Amino acid sequence: MTSDEIASGAGVSKRTLYKYYPEKDRLIESVMESVREDLGALFAQELAKKEIDPMDRFRAIVLGITAYGSRFSKIFMSDLQKVRPDEVQKMIAFRTERLRSLGSLLREGQKAGVVRKGLDANLSVEILLAAMNGVMTPEFLAGGKYSFATAADGIFELFFRGVLEPGAVRVQKQRYRKVNNRAN
Repeated sequence: MTSDEIASGAGVSKRTLYKYYPEKDRLIESVMESVREDLGALFAQELAKKEIDPMDRFRAIVLGITAYGSRFSKIFMSDLQKVRPDEVQKMIAFRTERLRSLGSLLREGQKAGVVRKGLDANLSVEILLAAMNGVMTPEFLAGGKYSFATAADGIFELFFRGVLEPGAVRVQKQRYRKVNNRAN
């Protein structure tokens, strides 16, 4: 991304941009800091809405992340990885911390009877986090055929619904138990 594109996107002249950000590194740091602040506020706002169903809050966070992340082009994410891998690592650490906070929503969902009782909420979040950290990377998104929104939607669809049709779940559980009993 060029300075002209940044200035144009911000609605300012290139000269004004350089007045506030004489170095591109400081501009990148400022943008990424703003991203973390905005997403942190989204998480805090939705987690605090105790009167709303926990899974509705979970979905609101997911939709917010997807909408926000979709604003960044594949080129920007790829360039960020090349030029400022430290900022990418900060985002991964931020994402890790924030996604782990969603375990509380899963536990609330269990108490409310909308999330399976036997589900390990912490392990579930770690699985979600592994998927996010494996797919929602600049390398994957820039080199692949999936947009940020498509990849995020795919991850969350699998997380919430799984891969099996509802009627097939029972059949697959029975088969799994038979195979598992033979193995033991």
